[in-house]
Amino acid sequence: MAANQPGIHEVVRHEQTVDRISEQNQRLNLAENKRAIEAANQNSAIARIVNMVYYLFGIVEVVLIIRVLLHLVADNSGNAFANIIDTISYPFVALFTTLVHNPSSAQTLCWKSQPSSLWWCGRLSPGWSHGSSGWF
Repeated sequence: MAANQPGIHEVVRHEQTVDRISEQNQRLNLAENKRAIEAANQNSAIARIVNMVYYLFGIVEVVLIIRVLLHLVADNSGNAFANIIDTISYPFVALFTTLVHNPSSAQTLCWKSQPSSLWWCGRLSPGWSHGSSGWF
């Protein structure tokens, strides 16, 4: 045997060490893969919850937009569709219903009038506020 060549016992020990190290690496890789899969599942569940929240808020936004559009075009409050939209959206706008003071029609005319025509505010008849006359 040459002096540089390892003995059979050293080769066997080296192979055993290499096998132990490779088994440890495989166990670590398996554990890391399990953790990665668990994290992906958790992220997937969170993503589903986030998507459901976005979907629900999108529905609420659409209902509120429809409510605003119906009120802008002066919807018929006796209509079934308008009643459904108002009923569904009322919980979301209930906090804001008393936010702005609703002035009487004479006050509205005075506020919207030009400074030069403010003298008309004291002389308005009740029929004027119902659209029987114009602004001029």
